[in-house]
Amino acid sequence: MDAFLIGPVLHANLFRRYDAFFRALIGGEHTGGVNASPNISFAGGVGVGIDYKLSPRFALRMSGDDIASSFVAPVYPAGSGNACTTTSNCSAHERRNSRASFGLVYKF
Repeated sequence: MDAFLIGPVLHANLFRRYDAFFRALIGGEHTGGVNASPNISFAGGVGVGIDYKLSPRFALRMSGDDIASSFVAPVYPAGSGNACTTTSNCSAHERRNSRASFGLVYKF
């Protein structure tokens, strides 16, 4: 899955060297060759994180996001043993992906 997401970020000072942030994300996801239809879908999610200030310009960041998208399951031939044999019984399903990151931040 490839995702393109944008959205606002809200920052808050917690303690002397700690800052927190919350972000709301909206955009799209592409399956990248996986057999799903459509291969591009709406996506959205939320994320939170903490920055630890090393200096006025540098910080260490830990963050996590939960991203949701919706794709339709592929149609399988009748008798293949799969439950999804026609488009009428293949409904869109939500796919949720979580991601976590850790890195160095440079503030302009």
